[in-house]
Amino acid sequence: MNKQKFYTWLFYLLPVMYFLSLPITTGDLSVWIAQGKYILLHGEILRHDIYSVLPTKPLIYPVGTCVLYALIYSFSGLIGVSLFHKLIILILSHLWLGSLKKLQNPWAKPTLLVIFIAWFGSSMFWIERPALLGMVPLVLSFLILQKNEDLSWKEIIHLNLINIAWVNIHGTWPLLMVMYGWRGFSKKIKWQHAVAILSLLLTSLINPFGYKIYQYVFETAAVSQFRHIDEWAKPNFFGPYASQSLIYFILVFLFFGLVLFLIKQKKIATFKSTITSPFLILLVLGFLNVRNTALAFYVLIPFATNFIWVNEKQVEVKEKKSTVNIVIVGFLLFCTFLFLPMIKPYSQDLLPENKRAVFDSSAPLLARDYLNQTKDSEPLFNDWEYGSFLILEQKHKIFIDTRNIIYGQNEFSEYLTVVEAKNGWENILVKYKIKYVLLNRKLRSKLIENLNATSIWKSVVVDNEIILFKKKD
Repeated sequence: MNKQKFYTWLFYLLPVMYFLSLPITTGDLSVWIAQGKYILLHGEILRHDIYSVLPTKPLIYPVGTCVLYALIYSFSGLIGVSLFHKLIILILSHLWLGSLKKLQNPWAKPTLLVIFIAWFGSSMFWIERPALLGMVPLVLSFLILQKNEDLSWKEIIHLNLINIAWVNIHGTWPLLMVMYGWRGFSKKIKWQHAVAILSLLLTSLINPFGYKIYQYVFETAAVSQFRHIDEWAKPNFFGPYASQSLIYFILVFLFFGLVLFLIKQKKIATFKSTITSPFLILLVLGFLNVRNTALAFYVLIPFATNFIWVNEKQVEVKEKKSTVNIVIVGFLLFCTFLFLPMIKPYSQDLLPENKRAVFDSSAPLLARDYLNQTKDSEPLFNDWEYGSFLILEQKHKIFIDTRNIIYGQNEFSEYLTVVEAKNGWENILVKYKIKYVLLNRKLRSKLIENLNATSIWKSVVVDNEIILFKKKD
């Protein structure tokens, strides 16, 4: 196997193998599947919540992803949806590799470092997150917008087609207009630019909710930040995403260091290309919240290829076959096979202990099994992180889940009152006729202690992560 093919295998296999090794994170993925199942079953879009005991606002969400996930789930379950996400990683890798084709030997250059930074810097979305699906149109549109020359009408049509698909799969779709707007603002604005922006505004309305999809995007961001959801916080070194923030600030430092170097070297053309690239606006957006830090990483490789190294001299590569390379690739394929979710239960002894679980702790499997065996259908109070999985995998109505936008502040305050065991928490459980309480044992020790101290609650399911209480008859 020659060196070029060997690095290509590494490029595709390493990220897939790594993320296959992680447990399936149900998170907010499950509720998207549930909403898609409703659409397929009833032939209509779910516009009002049917899963929570709380009063909720009307539902607005990207329908396309829900239907796609539900179709995959219908014949392969959550494992199938997880494997679909790994396919997305392969698609993104293919787009990245295509952006490197201008270089004869990109692997002999620093782009290999850039690739690894892109992989690990964007790893926040390389789990079971619908946001990962939105990264495909992001990269596709960036590959068009990064060009120095004026866009043709054909390319503008392609952008609008991407926009229609994007607005129906994820709430990151305004990024296309933001990137196009920066491209025009940083150059000489032409009438073609104004027409293109108008066309993007109009095609974004091609969705089941029309103009209300804008409300979905901005309210989701505003409400999540107001309620201090970790991933919506600004990049910092003290939260759960400290490592990603560190890598992001290194990227920012390198970018502006490059700009200063180009100014010093008087490479004005390259400097202008760097500043007018949509990459800059995505880099700036990363300072708003941790979620946005991944945006720049997903377009880093095509940006670096086209604006930094594209003018370097080609390097001639001597093609040599290597048995060692073949053995290494074979080993990577074997590891990838072991990490497949359907294989993990049968390869436990061969995997590291922290890589053995098929599902992570956001999927309370024992509690689900118990709840589905109960004869009643009374509602349950649950920790926020469990809500999505419970909606999809069991029959009782839940209290709350990750869809921040649909729960009013009064209802969210009631949730906080209970989980933090503040005065009046018992009255809220009575108000909503709660019969079951599912909690994270590590986070809710005070509430668990209070429930154990009462005479009307008893624990019925306990494992390392969760505890499920049932109200005594």
